[in-house]
Amino acid sequence: MAAGKCSPSINIPRSPVSIANLGMSLSPLGRLTKVGNLPTGGALTPDGKQYWAVDSGFGLDDVKIVDVASGVVLQTLSLPGAYGGIVFAADGLTAYVSGEPVGAGNAIAPEGLMGTAGDVIHVFKRDPVSGLASEQTPITLPTTVGGSGRTFSLPPAPTGKAWPIGLALTPDGKTLVTALNSADKAVLISTATGSGTAVATGNYPYGVAIERNGRYAYVSNELDGTLTKIDLTANPTTTQPTTIAGLGGPDGDYGAHPQNVLADPAHDRLFVAVTNNDGVAVVNTATDSVDRFISLKRSEGFGVAPSALALAPDGQTLFVANAGENAIVAIALADRPTGPKAFDIIGKLPTADYPHDVQVTPDGCSLIWSAARGNGAGPNPGYQYFTFGPPSPYPAYVPTLLTGQVGILPMPTDALFASQREVVDHAVIPGDGSGAKPKVPVDTPVVSADGSASTKIKHVFYIVRENRTYDQIFGSDPRGNGEPALEMFDDNGKSGPTGGITPNAHALSREFVLLDNFYENSEVSVDGHLITGSSYATDYVVKAIHANYSGRGKPYDFGLFPITYPPKGFLFDQAVRSGISFRNYGEAAAGSLVAGNNRTNVQPQVLLNTNQAYPTDAMIGCTGTATGAPNSPQCVFDSGLGGAPALAMSRIDLFNRDLTAQLATNSVPAFNYLVMTNDHTQGVTPNGRDPLAMVADNDLGIGQLVQLISNSSIWPESVIFIVEDDSQDGPDHVDAHRAPAFVIGPWVKHGGSVIHTAYNQYSVIRTIELILGMPALSIHDANATPMFDVFNNTPDNTPYTAIAPTQDILALCPCANVSAKGSALSAALPWGQVDAVPQSISDRLLWERLFGRTRPVPSPGPHASPAEHQRALAAMNLFTALKAQPEVARRRLSKLLVAKDPD
Repeated sequence: MAAGKCSPSINIPRSPVSIANLGMSLSPLGRLTKVGNLPTGGALTPDGKQYWAVDSGFGLDDVKIVDVASGVVLQTLSLPGAYGGIVFAADGLTAYVSGEPVGAGNAIAPEGLMGTAGDVIHVFKRDPVSGLASEQTPITLPTTVGGSGRTFSLPPAPTGKAWPIGLALTPDGKTLVTALNSADKAVLISTATGSGTAVATGNYPYGVAIERNGRYAYVSNELDGTLTKIDLTANPTTTQPTTIAGLGGPDGDYGAHPQNVLADPAHDRLFVAVTNNDGVAVVNTATDSVDRFISLKRSEGFGVAPSALALAPDGQTLFVANAGENAIVAIALADRPTGPKAFDIIGKLPTADYPHDVQVTPDGCSLIWSAARGNGAGPNPGYQYFTFGPPSPYPAYVPTLLTGQVGILPMPTDALFASQREVVDHAVIPGDGSGAKPKVPVDTPVVSADGSASTKIKHVFYIVRENRTYDQIFGSDPRGNGEPALEMFDDNGKSGPTGGITPNAHALSREFVLLDNFYENSEVSVDGHLITGSSYATDYVVKAIHANYSGRGKPYDFGLFPITYPPKGFLFDQAVRSGISFRNYGEAAAGSLVAGNNRTNVQPQVLLNTNQAYPTDAMIGCTGTATGAPNSPQCVFDSGLGGAPALAMSRIDLFNRDLTAQLATNSVPAFNYLVMTNDHTQGVTPNGRDPLAMVADNDLGIGQLVQLISNSSIWPESVIFIVEDDSQDGPDHVDAHRAPAFVIGPWVKHGGSVIHTAYNQYSVIRTIELILGMPALSIHDANATPMFDVFNNTPDNTPYTAIAPTQDILALCPCANVSAKGSALSAALPWGQVDAVPQSISDRLLWERLFGRTRPVPSPGPHASPAEHQRALAAMNLFTALKAQPEVARRRLSKLLVAKDPD
């Protein structure tokens, strides 16, 4: 591809890396440069000498200026907040960067930042000699009201932040155009005066490009799957923009998420990365029509998530960054003398985790990619768990986790791209990178002999719980790889404060199997419930997690509104399409609560098969004034059958009513999804529900569920999967993503053997799909390792009897071990919403409840969630500042945390 003047690409560096919780082995090509937290955009200076990476994570956002020749970071330009938008003026001396608000917990951000309220465009001037930059006064965007991203939020925020993302500059440098993702507007800005005019677009505008003549701007609209064409020479207040449809390819426009838009400088056409529909749309700007859709979709399904585009200077090759495939794809735009024809895929190049930008130097000699998650989460030996005193320094924690990598390499030849395609294809499949999938056993109850749905298992029960690591439950179990010092909830008969809390978890692991190498693919509940419900946290969700959790004002819409839905929807949608009977008990983050799921057209059936009386995952313990009175209609228990108070709601009793009626009519659904969330707890507020009692309640509920099913007529044909939605950053000596998980049923191995096979949330979903004959929803579940090792071909129908924990499930918190400061903190926190309270704070308070202050609190485990750490710092900083004003602290902490993760 490269011209003869370029140096030959000899000995391009390769950097093998393994990402534990994903089970992937990557081998990125190129000289790597570590940049900052989650870079989701970047740009080359027009002379090709510098690459500016825009770090847009939950922590310290900035621009890292990388010298292309050496790979050295020359300068860091601090920002309050960012989302990846950047563009250079033609002379390369002025750069514009989209600006978001400063993070709520960003107390250690550099002083003197400009534009901290967000909704600005940051302006940087480069010195023509040194190339270093200095910030000028930001451009303040005009005030806007409304927009889909503000309306479709929990709670709605019609005057919230507009969230500028994409940027483009006219060839004459006079007009800057930015897309306001939450406001459904684009703003046309005079670079001379800084004044701007807002123009209506479609829903959730994202990318912007100016066609080669400089007259029209094109804005991509994520939810609509359209482009908005704006005439820059017309009066924007009287001239209506044009809408161009057809970008979504054969899978349709709605929800297609077109993002990056790239104008061809030599032809009347645009290229559009259609992120959710795994393709590139080629738009003819002379006719404003879509000429073709280049599919990048893998045979296994959606999920490669094309997110950025670049064009070779000779116009012969288009490069695409596939975030979900960890690859740069090369597409021929003209016939090659031998091999690929125009619009064929030439090959793929492996990158680090989650590439979100690709660039080509103006001479065509170098290819540059930027990967947002870099080498994945790594060990964090330098991290010190924050205390109620000064927080540990931010740099001791985050730079080793989700730190972006920039790869720079000589322009690969067509032959190199072609040769690396197999490497990329194999790496998406968990394992050693060979692409080998586990062989289906000759005789397994999971599937029939012909590979179709199981004939032995007819009923699947899928239970989603909350936020525990393996070591917290099984740390002292000598059978598995546990750390006794980290165990918090042990079996009946065990001495000390940890005993008597989770007898059913331990009994079920002895009766069936113990899984000590099971991982969550999620970081927190936002992506956790989307993954348990669909197998796919889309690119929108991956980025918005950080922008929302950091307190920068990105709306809370995860799993509730269509902008966050995966391409194929959720397991419930797939069940409808596949003719599989199902029942949803409480999963709120699977597109099942908010009407208007227009993309799948199956929501009416989903709602009909949702038990509306069953408490959702947003309901934990007691709410309102009932926090200290468990026998209240405002309280929910996971357990029942006489265990829960008469006036309180009981998840197991509500499920039992359904099950009893279904058994009587022989209509038990094939797929049953239940949330049981009280193991999350509500803190250690004096006379509130004791967190140990809530974990014991959850454990009893699990035991009672198994008892109900195992003593029913459907038991011989049933299996139960129990997982956490996420483990967050709790203590675990192997990995913070490692969690307790259970597989229970007659066809499951008995006797308590330990299964060391590496499994994750995708493995559970894949196994369920195989049993039911349900097609996979994305490449993540399609390629996951099925849990064949867990099953036995000889059934054992012995029923199970639930064990009552010796811990009183009705107990109120004595809190004798908890410091006054800890009690005050707990009272100020918003426990009424799942995961609104950062898990590290919750775990620390639980540790005090168990052991007082005599035993050091363990740090979160390796690979702990940086997002949770940042939220914890924000909460602790705010509480420390307001602890003398408890009511003010309570209101401010609620405002800070409740909208961040209430799923």
